Amino acid sequence: MKMLKEKSNLTYEDIEEETTIQISSIKNIFSGKRDGTLLRLTVILMAMGAEPDVAYHVIDKSGVRIDMANEEHLLCRFIINTMHADTMENILYYIKLAGFTI
Repeated sequence: MKMLKEKSNLTYEDIEEETTIQISSIKNIFSGKRDGTLLRLTVILMAMGAEPDVAYHVIDKSGVRIDMANEEHLLCRFIINTMHADTMENILYYIKLAGFTI
């Protein structure tokens, strides 16, 4: 994730602004001090412009397993597979529309 952050040229503050996730939570997720939810991790990856293969690689390395019976996990797969090139505004709108919060 740190390499992806460097490649994206985004600061933690930029990611916070794009995702509405508190900067302390973002830093904790990056440092491994706190496991974020798959949805938070997905949103952060999308803010950094991760392509699907990179996003799934990071998720796999994080130890999170995608549960196909979990609606939030299905939403994350949808975002990664079909919305990865979309704007954060649209991604956040879709998450809200689906009834989830970050």
